[in-house]
Amino acid sequence: MNDSSKVTVIVEPLDPGQSAALVAAVRKLAHDVNNALVSAVSTLDLLTIDRPDLEETLAPLRQELVRPRTLFERPMRGLPTRAMVRPWTMVEWRGRIADEAKNVGVSVRLPADLPGPAGLEEGAWVQCLDNTVRNALDAHAAHARSGEPVPDGGRWVSVQPGAEPGARWCTISNNGPVPEDWQRAVRSHRPRSGDGHLGLGLGVVAAHLRQVDGTVEIQQQAAVFLVCLAWPDGQS
Repeated sequence: MNDSSKVTVIVEPLDPGQSAALVAAVRKLAHDVNNALVSAVSTLDLLTIDRPDLEETLAPLRQELVRPRTLFERPMRGLPTRAMVRPWTMVEWRGRIADEAKNVGVSVRLPADLPGPAGLEEGAWVQCLDNTVRNALDAHAAHARSGEPVPDGGRWVSVQPGAEPGARWCTISNNGPVPEDWQRAVRSHRPRSGDGHLGLGLGVVAAHLRQVDGTVEIQQQAAVFLVCLAWPDGQS
């Protein structure tokens, strides 16, 4: 066990001004890119009407033009927006996260019941769970793409209710790979490369929990990475 496994890192929340600026930027980019792509796809469709012989040749290009729209789904889902790409209820989230975990070969363990903090709307605390669990799924997916062997017991993410009332809401743990510089990455909200990942998911979680005087605490314990979502009274 190295020194990093003995350290608890408190995630710094994004302030309202940062969040508003990020949401505005992503919305504007998504809007402009979508308009440009719609125009390009329409041009291709008109071209294939005039030149049916080119339809098969242009089909791969059409698919590539449609694909960039999905890049904006991740930041719109991870930021505190009103975007419908976000799951807004615990019931909806359970099904979606189970399907997403299955798609990347990860077992996700969820409690039978996990009420949210009093004073925080369901859409906000569901986003806390969504951002945190999807970060773990992303780490597992990247590990799988690298060709690294599957950990003993398979790849898993577990959501556990707090064992001590008044101390923690829940703990999200996983046995995915832990970067050597994870503490610096968390403190700086450093983005991951590709797939629209902004590296701000936990900052958004911390901002939500700050509304109920809560915190996001991260620890590494041997081969397990833990994210603890906490608030003072622990009551739901």
